[in-house]
Amino acid sequence: MKRVIIVFLLGSMILLLLLGHAGVGVSRAASNYPDRNIEMVVPFDPGGITDRMARVLAEHVSKDFGKQVLVVNKPGGGGAVGTSEVLRSTPDGYKLMMNVSGPTTTLLIITPDIPYTWDQLTAIAQISVSPIVFCVKGDSRWTSVKEVMDDVRKKPDSFRWSGGSAGSPLVFAAAQLLDNAGIDPNLPIRVVFTGEAPAATALAGGHIDFVCINPASALPLAKADKLKALAVTGASRSTSFPDVPTGAEAGYPGFAMGNWAGVIGPKGLPDQVVKRWNEAIKKVMNEQSFLKSLENVGGAPSYLGPDAFMKVMETTYKTAEYYADKMGLKKLKK
Repeated sequence: MKRVIIVFLLGSMILLLLLGHAGVGVSRAASNYPDRNIEMVVPFDPGGITDRMARVLAEHVSKDFGKQVLVVNKPGGGGAVGTSEVLRSTPDGYKLMMNVSGPTTTLLIITPDIPYTWDQLTAIAQISVSPIVFCVKGDSRWTSVKEVMDDVRKKPDSFRWSGGSAGSPLVFAAAQLLDNAGIDPNLPIRVVFTGEAPAATALAGGHIDFVCINPASALPLAKADKLKALAVTGASRSTSFPDVPTGAEAGYPGFAMGNWAGVIGPKGLPDQVVKRWNEAIKKVMNEQSFLKSLENVGGAPSYLGPDAFMKVMETTYKTAEYYADKMGLKKLKK
């Protein structure tokens, strides 16, 4: 019996020593981070705003790291394919993702059986937040959001609107505005498109009455007088639309949801990796060349650290969940 106990104790000590050495190895690897190239996944096709922002960030932080940050596109499932791959990867900092409002928040609410939850990740840093723009047709008689909402309130089921694709944050921003105006978001007819570009085109053609879209999509059409911007979300006016009031200025403070972008990784990412990325991001956020490049691709620079960025994701998720319940969009997992 004593021999069995001694053997067991020896085995336990060896196991603890091995685990200790493994922990030291992981810690040492993180402290030397990065010692090889890093993969930055974009869960969408090349050429979109998320892809462009990732490439701008990758170019600038690569100089700081002395290693390449390689942007890799993994589209599919509205962003779920690339996101799933990153969140299932080894948490060593060598596979990260440029995260935007949809894949880890609104998409989860309207799409059943996605194999992750909004909080099964490590938030690293937000780099950008952009407003959402409420628009009507360029030659519309409406000149304010109040005029639109007053008309919609009289006969809501005679109006058609869109926020692009089914699970886009733009849909929930529009729902916020309608709700804030005392209008049931279910009553006006919601038209679903494959994205915001066809929704904006439909508005310009007079096929729908109003849309919520991103500034990068709204600006060219506004300059061509194809659409008219009447309000933007956010605490301050958009640099793209300096003459357009915020939701609060227009009398609808509940019209507030924005589009953010930032870097995330799998759950359990070492603190040293998170700290190293934040050091690099804070450094480039003070470089005019980076800020200008980010603005040129449609991003509005706005840094938040890990805790604050995680809070933004939680708020977005809970806000979208509230409106999804209200609009009958929420789907239960099987």
